[in-house]
Amino acid sequence: MSEPNTIIGKILSIGQTQTFPTRAGSTFSKRELVLDASREERGEVYENYPSIVFMQKHCEALNAFRVGDEVEVYFDIRGRKYEKDGQVKYINDIVGYKVVPRQAQQPQYAQQPQYAQPQYPPQYAPPAPPYAPQPAPQYQYAPQQPAPQAPPQGKPELPF
Repeated sequence: MSEPNTIIGKILSIGQTQTFPTRAGSTFSKRELVLDASREERGEVYENYPSIVFMQKHCEALNAFRVGDEVEVYFDIRGRKYEKDGQVKYINDIVGYKVVPRQAQQPQYAQQPQYAQPQYPPQYAPPAPPYAPQPAPQYQYAPQQPAPQAPPQGKPELPF
């Protein structure tokens, strides 16, 4: 399964819902959404104003939005073959099926939220991290006295 197609932009216009009769005698509804999805890259502006069509039950999803809202639109690309006067042409439609409001992006350098450190009862407190300064141990040294020496007597015994 492939990733969903999405586009982010600012709403330029939201059309009225249009209803058409079908050959089968029922009705067909569609509604157009136009976005400004232009972007700037290396000092150049690349204009992009896609028209996205919402059909049938998806038309009413646009009621929650206004011109100027920043949104993310999920869509499918549908293509069909068209023959007229012996020539074959192909037509593509961008068909939206979901619109969600876009939250303003926080800059990468924004400070992360700070959370309070949990308070533990002393018997359950975690050990201090290894990098925390530890007090130096205090040692008491007793002055060393030389070991008593026995005076040599006679010939020393050899172990072999």
